[in-house]
Order: sequence, then structure tokens, then C-alpha cells
Amino acid sequence: MKRMKKFLSLLLACMLMLNGTVLYAVGEEALPSETETAPDVALSDVVDEKYDAGDEIVEWREEGVKHYYLGDGKYQAVVQVGDMVNQAQSRSTSTTVNSSRYPLDTYLSSFYKDVCYGESDEVWVGSYYVGLFYNNRPTLPANAVIESATMHFSYYYHVSTGSMTVGAYAVEEYWDEYTVTWNEMDAYPDMGISTTASGTVTLAASSTNSETNPTRASVSITDIVRSWYSKERSNEGIALKRISGSNTSVILKSYESEDEDHYAYYTITYSTLDGNVVPKGEYYLQNAKFEKFAEIDDDASATTDGAIIEIWNFNAEADQKWNITYLYNGYYKIISTASGKALTAPTSTNASITQNVYTGTDKQLWVIKKNTDGTYKLSPKSNQSQYMAAGAGLITARGRNVEMREEQSDNRDDWEIMILYDATLVAIPAGSGHPHDASFLDVQTALGNRGYVTNRIVTEVTASGCSAYIATSKVFYSRSHGNTTAIQLNNETLTVTKINNLEANAFADCKLVVYGACLTGKGREGAINLVNATYAKGVTSVIGFELSVNCEEMNMWATAFFNAIGQGKSIEKACEAADAKITEDWDDIITTDSWYIAGSKNTVLN
Repeated sequence: MKRMKKFLSLLLACMLMLNGTVLYAVGEEALPSETETAPDVALSDVVDEKYDAGDEIVEWREEGVKHYYLGDGKYQAVVQVGDMVNQAQSRSTSTTVNSSRYPLDTYLSSFYKDVCYGESDEVWVGSYYVGLFYNNRPTLPANAVIESATMHFSYYYHVSTGSMTVGAYAVEEYWDEYTVTWNEMDAYPDMGISTTASGTVTLAASSTNSETNPTRASVSITDIVRSWYSKERSNEGIALKRISGSNTSVILKSYESEDEDHYAYYTITYSTLDGNVVPKGEYYLQNAKFEKFAEIDDDASATTDGAIIEIWNFNAEADQKWNITYLYNGYYKIISTASGKALTAPTSTNASITQNVYTGTDKQLWVIKKNTDGTYKLSPKSNQSQYMAAGAGLITARGRNVEMREEQSDNRDDWEIMILYDATLVAIPAGSGHPHDASFLDVQTALGNRGYVTNRIVTEVTASGCSAYIATSKVFYSRSHGNTTAIQLNNETLTVTKINNLEANAFADCKLVVYGACLTGKGREGAINLVNATYAKGVTSVIGFELSVNCEEMNMWATAFFNAIGQGKSIEKACEAADAKITEDWDDIITTDSWYIAGSKNTVLN
């Protein structure tokens, strides 16, 4: 682990708003009432006053701050700064948490470029000095909206007049407090420090400002902290650098000064969105009405700045892939895998959405809100009364443009955000007494034994959507009617030809496909069949059947097969276990012993 010295773990106070009732929690436990015994937790001291109250809760208020004494000299403070403006999603009342007050800190000197000052009780910042500070970042809810983050420190001068303006910058390279020097950091571009200050503060000298009476100061680090939580930047700490002023150097108290009241630390004030956020990752965006996928217009190069976004059939290519990142400010950025450019809303209604170089403008910041049916609406910060939607007109050879529109009544402004799922199960609707999804609950349970989560059971899906499910799943299992070159999906078919038209490694993330349908493996190796076509697109193992299968028997076989998979058996051993189960329970002709595996027979799901 990088940071092993001088850190204490910190359990943080979290405040949630539920149905208008404010609930306070310590870790995951609700805070007791004033008459209950304090929980056995360890929180850093965040207030100066001491209360000898045994193990009972004592609450007091001071300048809008609620304080709780938890016993044994432990405290909790919750700052309430009022309700946030309701945007597309409602937010809780804000909560403030502190970083650890046990930081790593040092400074770099251009006078003595090979000297490390990690054990100094001072941190110098100035014309020839850069201060470095590191604190463990607090754990925040995944749906946190960071309203502000502020670094707090104490400073003093050896003079009584003048001032200096300093800026807070993100450190972007790892440093060790006890070895880092000016020369070591100088080896990195810009000394391993960001070029833009997150915030600035002017530090004034005075006749009362001294080493024994340092002055408290604070500076905004909001942008830096948001980038840590969104994983756009790793937490390597904060650098304080001189920007301007009449004074050339200022001194801060370091951890080594053992002056705990003046250690550097930071606070984060955040609220929470209602519901979960979309995790950072690469996704496909499928339109709910037309079941086609957002992509960069084929009339333009995939990297063209200003290229229009359209919808088209699934192709698994990079121009249909979008990297979604929650920015911890209530918004997301959506970046094309193909171009590295951002989804950008137009200025006017019914105009097309484009891709452009990301600058963080309000047209590139998106609210993503989940609908009750599991689909999502996307609206830009620049105009949250309009939504990303499939445009008007017929779908031509060039697709249909994606536009900004007022809320629609026909689902053209609803989108499915498709990620790499653990498992997807697809069944056509029951017909003629055929319960195609009868084994699905058993399959879900068995895959759960391998740590897999089955995210959906789909009963209506297009061929394009089915291909997308295979591409975005580790395990794909379908139950339908079939033949050598196709399976039936409602009113469409997924065919060998459609699979052959996909990108070479379209299914490379999928470990196992099972086609529970007749004849999909007919001819076995070398034949033109659905199993071989699917395997050719990168799946590790694909199973189909050379003969026709009985529906009830297939459901039974699948339950036994996935139970064996859940027990850690290989693909081939699980097939044999399923055959044994069928032989035990059926007296008539067994059709499912005609299974054929393309790819690895020894794969074990993990």
C-alpha cells in the first residue's frame, strides 16, 4: 500500500433525507437518540469542547452546526447548509465530512534541490518553495453531489507586513514524504502538478501572526476533489504554490510540529441524489422506441469534431460505444470511445446532438435519470426541460438523427444504457404450452453461486438487441425456437448472416453462450451454424444442439447444466452432468445429449 505511515482510519458521518425526515448515521449504524448508549465507533475529534457525559449522547448547536458527543472523547459534527436546488433529481440536505487530520506533508526547495524536508515541522510555500500535502479521502456515497471541498491550514510569517496569494493545485504524481525532493518532482512535466489552480487565497501578515499564534486560512479544492471521486485523477494530494504578492515565502504548520490544532485537513460538503448513479464504464445507448443504437454519423469520420449522432443497428464497433463518467457534481460526461469527444447538446430545440472536444460546458454535462421501467432519460445541464431523443422522419440508409426534444409520449426519448452484465437470459414468449423461461430462476440462483448477478430477463428483443446482449454479458442464455442458422426472437430472427456482419471481436467480453434451441449446432465443427458463427466473434465457449430439443426437457437440462456450473464444474463436465440428470428423469428419447461446444470445453466461470 502506498500510504502506510501516520494514518488513522476514519469512520465518517453520513446524513440521509428520507421522506422529509433527517436520519444521522455513523458508518452504517443509525445514530442513537439522546438517551441511548453511544455506538462503539472511532471518530476523529472535530470540535474543541470536551463534555464529560459518560457514554450518553449529548447534542448541542453552534452557529448552525449540530454536534454530537459519542463518549470516550469522540465527536461527530454535521453542518447543514440548506436544501440544494432541485434539478432533474431531488437531493438530500447537505452533509459535511472531514478528511483525516494526520496528513503526509513536506515541501520542495529550489535552493536545495536534493534535500528532503519530510521530517521538518514546517512547510514552506513561496517563490522558491512548493508545499505538498496528502490526506486519505473520506468515503462518500456513490450518488454524492460534492457541493464544495475546502482545504484548511495554519500559516505564519517572520515579518509583520505584506501578503502572498497562493493557489491549490492537484498533485498528479506519487511522492514519498521521506524521500521526495525538488529534483525528483522536476523530472515530471510541470513538476507533477496540475497547471490550473482549483482555488486561491491571500495570506496576510500582521503583528499578531506568528509561529506561536498562526492564522487559520482555507482555499477551495472542489474541482480537485471531484476529479478524485470520479476517478479522472488519482489522489496524490494537494500542492500549495505562490502566485503573487509582496512577500516571497510563508510557513505552514506541518504534522511533525505536533501542533494538532493546526494540522492541514480538508472538508467536503455534499448532498445525495435520489436513487443510484450510473457507474463509470463503457456503454451502448439503445433507443427504447426504435431499439437501435446511438452512434457517430457514418457520413463523417468517427473522429470529426461536430459530427452528428444518429441511431442505427447494433454493430459492436467503437462508434457505438460511450464512456459515461459521473462527475460528482450531479452531472455526467459522455465520451465517444471512437473519437474521445463528448456528447454535446445543441442550442435550439429539435436540433441534432453532436460530438465535440470536451470543455466541460453546460451542453456537455448531462443529467441521467432512471425511469420506472428501467430505461433512462438524458437531459443537458444547459436545458433540463429537453431530452435526448430519436428525431423525426423515416430511418434511411444514413439512420435517424439524435436530437434534443421536449418530453415525448412514445419512448423516443427513453434509452437503455447497456453495460457489461454478469448474465442475460432471453426467452421468447410462451406459446403452445411451451414455458421457455421456466428454468430462469434456477439459472439465476446457480450463477449467483459463482458471484454472478443476472440483471434482466428479457421476453421481447430484436436481433440487433440480442447481439448487444451477447456483447455486453459474461453469460448469455436463450430459450427459443431455432434451426441451423437462426433462432426466433418474437417477430425477428438472429441469423448467422447478421452475426457475421458484426465486428471481428464483437463478443470478446462474453465467456459463455448457450442456445437452448433446436439444431443450432447441426454439423458441428466446420459447419455453417449459429454456434460456430457466434464463437467466431470472440466468445470463449458456445453451446448449441445438433438435434431438435424438447422444450420441457431443455428447461430441465439447463437447470442441471447451470447448477453444475454454479458448483465450479467446467463447461464440458456441466454438459455431462446435465445429460446424466435427463437420463435419470426421462424414459423416452433424449434429445439434449446432442450438445456441441465450440471453443473451450474446460472453461470454469469465475
